[in-house]
Amino acid sequence: MFGTGGGTTLIVSADAGLGKTTLIKKFISDNYEDSERKIISGYGYCINMNGSTRSYFPWIESIIELDTNLLTLNYLHGSVEKSNDYKKIIKTAFDGTGTDWIKSIPQIGNISALIYKTIKDLKKGFDVQEASKEIKKISEGISFNNTNDLFAAITVKLRSLSEKYPIIIFIDDLQWMDISSRDLFFYLSKSIKDNPFPLLLIGAYNTDELYENDNEEKENRVNGHLKELISNLKKFRSAEFITVNPFDSKQFNDYINKTYPSNKFADKFLKRIDDITDGNIFFLKQTLDNLEEESIIYKESGLFLNKDVDEYYRLPATINDAILEKWEKLPDEQRNHIKYYFINYSS
Repeated sequence: MFGTGGGTTLIVSADAGLGKTTLIKKFISDNYEDSERKIISGYGYCINMNGSTRSYFPWIESIIELDTNLLTLNYLHGSVEKSNDYKKIIKTAFDGTGTDWIKSIPQIGNISALIYKTIKDLKKGFDVQEASKEIKKISEGISFNNTNDLFAAITVKLRSLSEKYPIIIFIDDLQWMDISSRDLFFYLSKSIKDNPFPLLLIGAYNTDELYENDNEEKENRVNGHLKELISNLKKFRSAEFITVNPFDSKQFNDYINKTYPSNKFADKFLKRIDDITDGNIFFLKQTLDNLEEESIIYKESGLFLNKDVDEYYRLPATINDAILEKWEKLPDEQRNHIKYYFINYSS
């Protein structure tokens, strides 16, 4: 993928549940395994919070992941467990810095290493305030006259890092992107095109969660920030665009046969599932999981079979129904944890 030394920007769109995020993450994972050089990646996502998103939120997430990936390569000897621990530490530390974290973005590659060294030198466990102080120290004396200076500093740093490690950054749910994140995304995309370096920038959005005008065609139903981003990316030819489509009948049958090899499902049963899920891979997987839990799909003598009963009404009729069934089966403790998260972090 990075054989020519250059990079590119990919914009992937699909209805929710068609598997674009899973597909992109699998693509990134496959490139880890196939690449002759070590690749570092960062994943961030936009959040819809009453129609707005915290500025730069997806970039905070992706930068922290990039930084801890570097830490893992250089200090933690590839330990995934330690990497996840330090990722939590850095996220907590960033929260304690207020807006100062923005100044420290161009120092990516140094942040987690400095915190790691500080904790080791102090010979004590993690202290949130101590880690936040270290991030603030990195930011001391750094100032930017405008956002272009900030974006240029970030680009220079990523370009420098990519000389040793090719980079993949994946920003998900662009339909909820804030204006600051949008501008940084476009700046990086154009920089990759105008002066190529090994950075693959991927953005993804849901076409059925665009809310500007539901009467228009899907490609035109884009919120203002995303609409402007897409328009500029096309204008400057800075990105390639990919649409993930729903399963057709052949792909549905292929998925069933791959998931349940040696099956003898009734045609009526399969048609009912195909009609209900309508090519949506997420809905299909949830429906099949439910049918297994209800023992409507079962295995006998090496064959996958379905019960020959008139209980197809038990199939969930919508994605919401499928999720609701999963919710009802969760233990009370897990449900309470989820409720706590949404109450405290979604407003």
